[in-house]
Amino acid sequence: MLKLEIIGNLGADAELREANGKKYVSFRVAETRKFADKQTGEMVSSTTWASCSMDGDNTNLLPYLKKGQRVFVRGNMELKIFVSSRDGQRHAGVNVYVKELELCGSPRTDMEMKGVQAPATKEPEKKDDLPF
Repeated sequence: MLKLEIIGNLGADAELREANGKKYVSFRVAETRKFADKQTGEMVSSTTWASCSMDGDNTNLLPYLKKGQRVFVRGNMELKIFVSSRDGQRHAGVNVYVKELELCGSPRTDMEMKGVQAPATKEPEKKDDLPF
């Protein structure tokens, strides 16, 4: 049995699903790494995805498993080979049957995920407005 530990961000809100009469919680975790291309020196990013599922008794976690939430996942891994409906090519995917899950901090906001910084607080107009 292969064990896997992942730290990454949820790509979308977790969902409660049902298959063969059994309920489970489903979500996808992504980690993006950035590096310089050896030939061009250009910065390149590569995102790795893992599909995760856990027992449907964990529905109490659904309100916390939102897009952008950073999580730590530990579980049993299965490699899945599939043919993409988009390009017709064979691909490999990682499925994790979650045994442990921890929330790592607060979810990232949409602005943070898009690389937009939140506006800074307004600076005082006069020296007398300073709080010190």
